[in-house]
Amino acid sequence: MFETIKNWIRKVGVTLGLIKEIKRLEDVQHHRPINATEEEYTRMELNKKIYQGYVDEWHKLEYRPPGATVPATREILRMGMGKVLANEMASLIFNEKCYITIDDEKTNEFIESVFQDNDFYYNFQRYLEYAYALGGMIMKLYVEGDKVKIGWAKADSFVPLGNNAERVEEVLFTYKRKQNDKYYTLLEWHELIDGEMTITNEVYVSDKEGALGTKTSLASWDPDLEAQSKLEGIKPLFTYVRSAEANNINLDSPLGISIYENVHDQLKFLDRMFDFWFNEFELGRRRIAVSKEMVQWHTDPHTGHEYMAFDPDESVYVVLDADDMKEPKDMAVELRTDDIIGSINSLLNVIAMKTGFSAGTFSFDGKSMKTATEVVSENSKTYRTKNSNENIVESALIDLVESILDLAEAEGIFTAPDEYQVSVSFDDSIAQDRDSNFKHYSAAAGMGLMPELIAIQRIFDVPEETAKEWLEMIDERRQKKSPINANMADFIGME
Repeated sequence: MFETIKNWIRKVGVTLGLIKEIKRLEDVQHHRPINATEEEYTRMELNKKIYQGYVDEWHKLEYRPPGATVPATREILRMGMGKVLANEMASLIFNEKCYITIDDEKTNEFIESVFQDNDFYYNFQRYLEYAYALGGMIMKLYVEGDKVKIGWAKADSFVPLGNNAERVEEVLFTYKRKQNDKYYTLLEWHELIDGEMTITNEVYVSDKEGALGTKTSLASWDPDLEAQSKLEGIKPLFTYVRSAEANNINLDSPLGISIYENVHDQLKFLDRMFDFWFNEFELGRRRIAVSKEMVQWHTDPHTGHEYMAFDPDESVYVVLDADDMKEPKDMAVELRTDDIIGSINSLLNVIAMKTGFSAGTFSFDGKSMKTATEVVSENSKTYRTKNSNENIVESALIDLVESILDLAEAEGIFTAPDEYQVSVSFDDSIAQDRDSNFKHYSAAAGMGLMPELIAIQRIFDVPEETAKEWLEMIDERRQKKSPINANMADFIGME
């Protein structure tokens, strides 16, 4: 049953205008209502362009060259900050130091084998980056042979259903393909009916690309496609992950928003300032003015065209019609690069603050963009944002593991025990300053405010048994180094 619904991962997408068409269909009246608006997917399309680094209305500049009668256009240079923000947030939350474990050994081995088959840790971080760029993503399960597989969908590839504004529990997936000059659309409804997840498939065909058209047979898409399937006694086959950013655009929507949803103006202005910084070098390049009396006629050897120039091999000279100019004059102007770089860094601070990062996280030094999240203070904005997103990711990963085990049992692939515990470990080293920790805990232990055993554990992040062994070795060294002092310490009652 579950093999017939895997084709969605090959080509999916919510075409702009499709939601309105689906809502108008008579056949959808018996389905759960669509809980999304066309405007939300229009915004996703803009956020996707920002992530990809080019927005036509932002980055195409119209100008009029000297002496031209019609305007020309060019693409401005760009910083690609959308990609930087999404990547930095995804790496902060989930990276190679994160892992998922189950307290039952056999169950843990099975889940790890599923993750390896699906290259899970790499794909999850990649799609988590897409989720922060577009607002969310879905992990969807299916079976291939005797393997549980994980498919991935970006936020613009599904539509939430129902009236729940808190969670995405029911969804509509849309799949498209062209065959024999016809455009086919598969609607796959995942709905809770009488407490059970029910999957309903419907196929539509149109002569026009982007249009839904009329309903047709399931066999036109796949001869093995089932009209309806019920997931009896197991969890939904999909898990939704969103950013922790509250949706301030549509307060009644269960969908998340891009982490840079509220900084579009600043991102647009940032790219203009970056382009302005590069153009400053072009506009401020050295020019030497010479009088027309100092130039000679030269002939282009390729075209035969004659022109006047002071030095035909050097473009730095500019000919002026000035009779009183007796010698060449340097026309160099002072560059304003420091002022422009300062403006860029001010914008970066505003963008960081409005996307959940601490001020100073991103900086531009005139050579490259730099980030400063190697160590994050526990009272910083970045640290609080990290924790908020980790809570959402942890809950989603636990749901995913439970769904994998439910599906594996339903298909006779693996049976987990009735009780098990799923643990998600995140990379906390980014919020630890080892030098500060060492000074803090060493001082506390030295003043007798903390046992040395606890201080060793906190400073070096080692278990209690290891800390005890280290402390015994330290005590032995102390005794060998100064037995008199050690005996005196015992005599006066010092520990």
